[in-house]
Amino acid sequence: MKKYDVTREPIPPGIRLKENVYITARDGIKLAIDVYLPEAEGRYPAILAISPYRKEAQAGPPLKGYHSEGGNLRFYVPKGYAMVFASVRGSGFSQGQYNFHDINEQQDGYDLVEGIAQQPWCDGNVGMLGGSYLGWSQYYTAAQRPPHLKCITACDASTDFYRDLVYQHGGCFFGPGFLSGWGVNTLNECLWPGPIEGKLPPIDLYGEWLRHYEDGPWYQERSSVNFIDKIEVTVMLMASASAWLGSVANQSRICTTVMLPVSMSNRSGSGSGSGSGFGSGWMTNSCPLAK
Repeated sequence: MKKYDVTREPIPPGIRLKENVYITARDGIKLAIDVYLPEAEGRYPAILAISPYRKEAQAGPPLKGYHSEGGNLRFYVPKGYAMVFASVRGSGFSQGQYNFHDINEQQDGYDLVEGIAQQPWCDGNVGMLGGSYLGWSQYYTAAQRPPHLKCITACDASTDFYRDLVYQHGGCFFGPGFLSGWGVNTLNECLWPGPIEGKLPPIDLYGEWLRHYEDGPWYQERSSVNFIDKIEVTVMLMASASAWLGSVANQSRICTTVMLPVSMSNRSGSGSGSGSGFGSGWMTNSCPLAK
């Protein structure tokens, strides 16, 4: 792979980094991951976050933006976890073509979990964490039931891309709204850091959204509402009532045994409301990833 000088957030003391480790997907595409580990050698349970966002920025402060929605490594790594940030195919240093949650990206979730479980620094237990896109990726990964996935924790992750995201309330969510900025940012993340062997330009994301102005197979392939009922692992879901991305209309299709109220704030201010919101959290049972 071509070498690039990449600016990273400072790595906190007591944490070591394995950068651009590659996991090979079933079709031969190589997917790049960064792994943050405790200083001591050993095998650790892994917490995985998958997105097209720049994994090199994940060591920064939590909730700094798109790049920091995968969990606070300063909290988890010192407690004996490996934190893994993966770039979806066609983004960052990963090969392939970005195609917005298509079947290949979904299958990559399974392959990442199983590939990580086999690494010498992992004890075979993998959980997932993150919000928004990093929550969407948890749904499609868990629905495939990779054997080494133990639990998922998704925040503000909608389940129907047509109704919750692109054509919310029947209108195209462009103009000065969220998608106009988010789409540009995502395409930029796919083009960054430059040419990579085996990496293709991303799809015409805006063109696809505009061409598919009615619900149909394109959205159905990508929307977890169509397969969320296949999830069997331990789940904790969080959604803010004041954030439009956190639609909970279909999340209850996951088999649950306990419903818990969760109070959250609208951290971005980009949703339909601002300030504090009241959300719902579902949790199936105690987390088997816990040490």
